[in-house]
Amino acid sequence: KPLKVKDIVKDAKTEFRMLASSLGDESMMYSPAACSLVLCTPKTGRTHQIRRHAYSIGFPIIGDTRYGDSKINRWWRENRDLNRLFLHCLSLDLPPLATLEKEEENTERIDCTAPLLPELANVLQREDMTDIWNVAKGKNSRLTMEVFDERGGTFGRNYNRNKV
Repeated sequence: KPLKVKDIVKDAKTEFRMLASSLGDESMMYSPAACSLVLCTPKTGRTHQIRRHAYSIGFPIIGDTRYGDSKINRWWRENRDLNRLFLHCLSLDLPPLATLEKEEENTERIDCTAPLLPELANVLQREDMTDIWNVAKGKNSRLTMEVFDERGGTFGRNYNRNKV
């Protein structure tokens, strides 16, 4: 779906793939706990593209104060301790880097994977979310990777020790 950026309509495409979903409290007609875990693959790069496309198909991202539902966001904040947008860049697939030596051409793409941060993983590992989390992990094993950083930076070896 095209998006308008600074009054200019630009082509935008995002692919969505559902990993798992939950109806939440089935005794309620409209449950704020209903949710889906989705892999989004933007094919173009536009401002707020994933958030805008998710909203346009009726599935706003939990915690999104701009395109989301304030009542749903409040419920997740109060009942699931989610105090942020539930959006995470799991991986980036980058084109090969140019090499300094002209005779050796690098053709290998760069795949960067960023494990799910503990503040998001903790929400999914709650007892009432285990079903949806287990289904999603079965479909994408990268979701289970531990946070690490060989340099020992902000999200490095000491991250879990320093987290209160």
